[in-house]
Amino acid sequence: MPYFQIDAQSIYYGLHEPKFHLLNFVDENGSEKLNAEVAREYAGLIDCRDLPLTPRATEIFGTDKPFTVLLRPDNYIGFITAEDTAATLKNYFDNVIGRSSQRGASSSAN
Repeated sequence: MPYFQIDAQSIYYGLHEPKFHLLNFVDENGSEKLNAEVAREYAGLIDCRDLPLTPRATEIFGTDKPFTVLLRPDNYIGFITAEDTAATLKNYFDNVIGRSSQRGASSSAN
């Protein structure tokens, strides 16, 4: 993940926990619904944060449209998407690291 600042703080501020971090670069609309879904499906595994889509973020990532970055626990980028984040996240966990969501894992155990 490239270093830059948002509101005079390092992008890494608050990313110290050894877990995945879902960073939603958003305009004024935010992503409360997505954050609630992620909290329900991936409790304890993913930390969600809404960050402002600043000119610096636009410059670094090459888009002025809202997008999401999934950081792995080592702060390397797992994926970047401007599409359906929930579907991309499910695909990432199912196919890339071989782990289903909490709900999917519990229902398959029954």
